[in-house]
Amino acid sequence: MYTAWEAWVLSQDGGKMKKVDISIDTEALKKIEAIGGRTLVAKMIDVFLIGAVDKHQKLSSLNLQEPDSMLHEIEMISHTLKSSAAYLGLNELGRQSHLVEMQSTEKKVDALQVSVPTLAATLQASVEALKQLRKAYS
Repeated sequence: MYTAWEAWVLSQDGGKMKKVDISIDTEALKKIEAIGGRTLVAKMIDVFLIGAVDKHQKLSSLNLQEPDSMLHEIEMISHTLKSSAAYLGLNELGRQSHLVEMQSTEKKVDALQVSVPTLAATLQASVEALKQLRKAYS
């Protein structure tokens, strides 16, 4: 594991801040590299970074005062992030995405009040970590 970035995000227990280490599982990147070389790894990171901007903006602008109307969108965003995180070895982002996806599926509106902002912060920290790592593939 390669710890690339640290972020302070809201915890699940009452909105306290906690430090999250954003680690990138380099084994996941090695698998991509074995298939298509360093160029493919760079392209996969670039695609993720482009999509992450839009997803972060959507997560940050959701009206969490009325999450019932947003449950489907929250579920779709978190599902997409969960998949993307898995192939790039972003384990914390994958874990947070899975949590939000389950909470939206189960309509746990109160829990989403905390977990959606946490996911947005984790996504932002993951983006910063990938930007740093991307330099190694230039």
